[in-house]
Amino acid sequence: MIQLFGCTPEPIAAYLKAVGVLRVLNNQRDSTIAGCWREDVFCLETELTSESLTEFFLHDYQPTPLVAPWNGSTGFYPKDKAQKQLLNSFCESTAQRFNAYKNTITTAQAQVNALGLAKQPTGEAKQKLLMRLRNTLPEAALPWLEACALVTGEEAQFPPLLGTGGNDGNFEFSRTFMQQLGVVLDIPTGKPTPDSEGLLKAALFDAILPNLNYTGKIGQFDPIAAGGANAAPGFDGESRVNPWDFIFLLEGAMLFMAGATRRYEQDTSGALSYPFTVRPSNVGYASAAIGDKSRAEIWLPLWEKVTPGEGLQAVFRGG
Repeated sequence: MIQLFGCTPEPIAAYLKAVGVLRVLNNQRDSTIAGCWREDVFCLETELTSESLTEFFLHDYQPTPLVAPWNGSTGFYPKDKAQKQLLNSFCESTAQRFNAYKNTITTAQAQVNALGLAKQPTGEAKQKLLMRLRNTLPEAALPWLEACALVTGEEAQFPPLLGTGGNDGNFEFSRTFMQQLGVVLDIPTGKPTPDSEGLLKAALFDAILPNLNYTGKIGQFDPIAAGGANAAPGFDGESRVNPWDFIFLLEGAMLFMAGATRRYEQDTSGALSYPFTVRPSNVGYASAAIGDKSRAEIWLPLWEKVTPGEGLQAVFRGG
């Protein structure tokens, strides 16, 4: 059994990282690998060693292709020049590990062009794009779409874990995912960068890094790492994010899937249902008001019994 000391229940970034590692291993390495929580550390039951686990992620891991053309600044529209260069770098890569990315980007761009979109869609146009993507994207890309949005014949709804469709304000997750991949993997060749192994061992095993010089957003998933006031000695602190942490947490977020529920049989519209999530009620405190809005609360489980990924997937998708 391998103990992943870098994967803890808190913050939620570390929790999602833990289930993300297991999800990737089940899909790409060995479907029998199982996981559990022991004394606030995530553990893997596997024949792999720590060394072979590290080698797998450095050389064989194939990132899930995350694209979000329904969001702005994602590289799919004429004004997204810098982001377009990022997409092109994946499309021009000769590395086999990015083949799914190339196919996904090409398909997504074709759907954007088919609808004649020149900028981020809204309203009915956004719904049409999501429906077309749901029907045409490669299978490898569907977990991200299904984690970001509940796509039905009605208005699209967005689960709370990934903000409003894979973004938190101006912080766009799929674009940042690709940027962080470029820090630990050389996109043209697919080979790990010189610092990748040290960062990976820090992410998985909590190995000490002399100085984490990497910056990047992580948002709601780890507020302390996001920087700001009181985040470091002194008045202010910069964002300090291990790229592998962000990569794994989004891989883990795809274990969740939203569904539609109806309170009454005669209801024609379905309400969004999300695993381990409760809606807040505007009651119970003095300043409560009908118009108050707040995000849902998510209560995630810890389990001590060794559980295979297939069983976890059923639980996490059913809640």
